Order: sequence, then structure tokens, then C-alpha cells
Amino acid sequence: AIFDLLRSGKKLKDKERHKIKNIAKSLLHQLEEQNLQVDHWMEKLQTAAAVRQAINNCLYSELPYPTYEDQDISVKTEQVYDYLVGQYAA
Repeated sequence: AIFDLLRSGKKLKDKERHKIKNIAKSLLHQLEEQNLQVDHWMEKLQTAAAVRQAINNCLYSELPYPTYEDQDISVKTEQVYDYLVGQYAA
């Protein structure tokens, strides 16, 4: 699902599509090992902020430029964060 969020609205070449898929897997794995293991992480301001920052840092450093510019990364960060809140709130 994170892959779908990252690629939505973008025309990607095959090489970019593969890279985005790897970024999505890596990001989720990183977050699950760290911040998402904290009970009720989205209710704790510091942990929730750390999750949002980790998403932003990963996307900013990994997503291919110029396909993804700063504004795109901001939007994708919020989309991924909102998705994770919905997934882990249940």
C-alpha cells in the first residue's frame, strides 16, 4: 500500500518503479523495527513526530529527483503517515 501511495500521480519508468517499491519496503521495515513497536505511538506526540520525521527523511533522501520534488515529498510524507495511523490504530 505504501508503494501505491508513493507512485500515485506519477509516471514512473521501470527502473524508478523498482526503486520506489524497494523504498516502500525499506521504510516500512525501518519503522516497524523502531517507532511502530511503541504501544499507541500515534497518541504520543514525540513518537508520532519521530514517525513523521523518519518518513520525511527517508523519502527526501531516497525518492528520485526531479520526479519527486520537495512539495511531492511533503504530500507523500503526509499520505504515508496518515496510512500508518489508520493501519496501526486498529
